[in-house]
Amino acid sequence: MQIISYGGGVQTTALAILNATGKVQPRASHAVFADTGAELDGTYRNIEVMFEWLRPRGLELVVVKHPEMGLEEWLREKSTAIPVRYKGGIGTRQCTNNWKIEPVQRWLREQGAETATVQLGISMDEYHRMKPSRAKWVTNRFPLIDLELSRQDCVSIIRETGLPVPPPSACYFCPYHRTSTWQHLAVFDPNAFEKAADLEKMLNERDENKEVYLSSRLRPLRKAFSSHQLPLPGMDEAGDECGGYCFV
Repeated sequence: MQIISYGGGVQTTALAILNATGKVQPRASHAVFADTGAELDGTYRNIEVMFEWLRPRGLELVVVKHPEMGLEEWLREKSTAIPVRYKGGIGTRQCTNNWKIEPVQRWLREQGAETATVQLGISMDEYHRMKPSRAKWVTNRFPLIDLELSRQDCVSIIRETGLPVPPPSACYFCPYHRTSTWQHLAVFDPNAFEKAADLEKMLNERDENKEVYLSSRLRPLRKAFSSHQLPLPGMDEAGDECGGYCFV
């Protein structure tokens, strides 16, 4: 069985288009999106658009989730499963494996797959992210690398198809956000920014022994970023990538 691990951003959207138009062979049967429940609104809008566009072209977009609860709910009710920052280090990360990789692999097993090929949307400018799957029954494939496509090439593919270019995909509270991404959220998506700031505050109230932060500035979000700060040129377009730390 061959699928796309669909992250909802530029590269995986271009990869889905290439599969649907026969430019990647053998093509995937499904694009599988692992929903943490905490994606930005733009990503969810893109999922809806792509579901409608891909289906008549023979590529089914499937949404899978953690079997118990969304990541934000887990953070509030159970434990800190994201790599929060603190002075002197960074915490452990369970989110990628438990909310991204495992739900996709669980879905594959439910479809009866004994072996699977998973296409990953890694472009030439991200070749350092290429890694084999930890699961011996899964083979990772990198069609964008095979086609020598950059992220900008992927943007062009999406635009030529007439589809909207999606924003970078990431959980709104991801500690791997660049500082420019946090500032972009503070200015252009204040609801998401305030939710992240509230979550950061809650995490600190729960663990009084160590101050934790979501930004590399190691200051509370509300003190580190301002919605009144003039944005840098281009920040009102897409912000920047989260860095691909989820490897999807």
